[in-house]
Amino acid sequence: MRIHRTLGAVLLALPIPLFAQSVQELGVQLTASALRVQDAISEPCKAIDYCQTFTSEVVPRCQRLQGDAGCWCGNHNPLHFCALCMSNPTDNQTTPDQMQAALGGHMDYHTACNAFEKLLNASSTAIGTATSTATNAASTGSSDGGSKAPIGAIVGGAVGGVVALLIAILVFVLWRRNRRKEVVGPSDVSIFSGDRASTLVNQQPRPYSGYSHPQGTFGHHDSSFGAPGYATATIPYQNGGLQSPGAISNGLKADGSYNKHPEPMTTPY
Repeated sequence: MRIHRTLGAVLLALPIPLFAQSVQELGVQLTASALRVQDAISEPCKAIDYCQTFTSEVVPRCQRLQGDAGCWCGNHNPLHFCALCMSNPTDNQTTPDQMQAALGGHMDYHTACNAFEKLLNASSTAIGTATSTATNAASTGSSDGGSKAPIGAIVGGAVGGVVALLIAILVFVLWRRNRRKEVVGPSDVSIFSGDRASTLVNQQPRPYSGYSHPQGTFGHHDSSFGAPGYATATIPYQNGGLQSPGAISNGLKADGSYNKHPEPMTTPY
C-alpha cells in the first residue's frame, strides 16, 4: 500500500504534459521526425557516412521495432549529423524546403528524446523511491515486531509474579487462620474432665477429733439399686469411750434395707 502511494505521489509530481506522454506516443513522434529528416536529405548529403548509416540501418531497424522511442534516441549521431549536413549545405543543390524540413525534423527529434529521457529518469526515481520506502517499511515493521516481543515478555513476567505473590499471601492467611483456631480451642484438661472430678471426689474432708466421717455420697437413693454401703461410724459419748450407735433401729432395718426417714441421731456431750 505504501509503494502504491509513493509511486502515485512521484507520478503526480511530474509536469502534466510530460505525464500525459507515454512511451508509445513518444515513439510515434520520433518516427515522424526521423522520416521527415530522411525525406529532406539532398543529393550531396547522401554521400556522407552519417546519412548513409541513418537511411540504411537506423530507419529500417527502428521501424521493425514499431517506432520504439529507445531505438530512435539510442541512434542519435547518424540522424543528428545527417540533419546538420542539410541545415548548412555547401552546394547549391539543397533547396530551402529540404533545409527547413531537416531543421524542423531535427528539432522535433531532440524534443521527443529529451521528454523520453525525463520520463525514464522519473520512472527510475519512482521505482528507486518505492523500493527504498518498501525496504524502510519492512525494516520498521521488523524493528517494531522485535520491540514488541520483549515488552510482551516483561508484561507476562510481571503478571505471573503478581499472581504468584497473591497465591502466597492467600496460603499464608489460611495458615494463620487455622493456627489461631488451634490456639483458641478448648484445652485437653478441663475442670470437668475425669481426672479433675476424681480428684475432687477423692478429696477427704477434715474429720473432727475423735470422729470418723462415714464414706460415701449422700443424697437421694433408689431402693432398686440395693442398700448403699456405709462404713460404721463411731461416735463419742458420755463415758469417753467409743461405741457403735444403734444404727439398725434408726438408719437401717434388720434386713439391711435403708429407712428413708430415720429418726434423728442424738449425740450426748
